[in-house]
Amino acid sequence: VDPTRFDSNIVFAATKKGIMRSNDGGLTWKQSLKANNASYTDLSVTTSGVCFAAISSDGGGNVRGFWRSTDGVNWVNITASNFPSNHTRTLLAVYPSDENRVYFMSLTPGSGTLDISLWKYKYLSGDGTGAGGEWENRSDGLPHQAMSLQGGYSQALGVKPDDDNVVFVGGTNLYRSDNGFADTNETHHIGGYKIEWDESFDYRSGIHYPDQQALVFDPFDPDVLISTTDGGIHRTTDCGGLGFDWES
Repeated sequence: VDPTRFDSNIVFAATKKGIMRSNDGGLTWKQSLKANNASYTDLSVTTSGVCFAAISSDGGGNVRGFWRSTDGVNWVNITASNFPSNHTRTLLAVYPSDENRVYFMSLTPGSGTLDISLWKYKYLSGDGTGAGGEWENRSDGLPHQAMSLQGGYSQALGVKPDDDNVVFVGGTNLYRSDNGFADTNETHHIGGYKIEWDESFDYRSGIHYPDQQALVFDPFDPDVLISTTDGGIHRTTDCGGLGFDWES
């Protein structure tokens, strides 16, 4: 929903046909950003109404890749020139404290780390293309083991609302980096089949579980994180700390 409109009548949807837009609360729809039967699309709208979208590489022609729009109608392709050409499912995470910064996590068969790519984008000026946007490839900093996305089935991405260096990625397992996955030196295994500081952890207990699906932060407390998995809904009140506990 467009957060800049109090009546909430402008609604967006990411579909295999592309990004759809409704002006009447979802009664009727028009194609805003066309895709050609894309297997995966995703969309994120900032609090100021700027839209970021991802369309998988099978979306056809020049619509594949990553897009930015200030009004949800006119779009520009901001894809990094050296981003892997083969990309399927992509998740977006906008940093709430500076919505010009966005993380993109993609399943890229044959590229990245374990077929996973993580890139960070920063809007600088103009329409965000070329010198107006800055891309950083953080893929080498991803975990080099136990990080299967299972073909895009289990895939989660989040950035801590008060620190864009604290980034969470999930596949079968859940990891947190304290330096935005710039390298692997500050990465912690915080859920799934294992929790690094809890030798007695058993995922069958239900406190946390493999196959990560989504990450949601409390808008009033950046330390509170809700994690959803194939095993249920899990919550921690200290997502940026070490030694924290999950509750189901």
